[in-house]
Amino acid sequence: MNFYEFFKQNSASAKTFDQAMTDLSGVVNVSILAAYNFSSIGKLVDVGGGNGKLLSSILEAYPTMTGVLSENGWFNGSFRADCRRN
Repeated sequence: MNFYEFFKQNSASAKTFDQAMTDLSGVVNVSILAAYNFSSIGKLVDVGGGNGKLLSSILEAYPTMTGVLSENGWFNGSFRADCRRN
């Protein structure tokens, strides 16, 4: 059984993993934004981006950029409603 199959069959574990990734992203996103200049990117695709927190943070910092969040169907995280999508 692979990573995705496990979470598909174990929703409690998937929820715990989702929360851990959300908590971690709150700490890491600030460092990513400080370390990388995204200004040359017109559209950013976040593959496996969970609930879209990193993508949302980048889009907030770079208002002319558009973004796409790609996530597996098993994932039940909620995409932030205020994140601009294109």
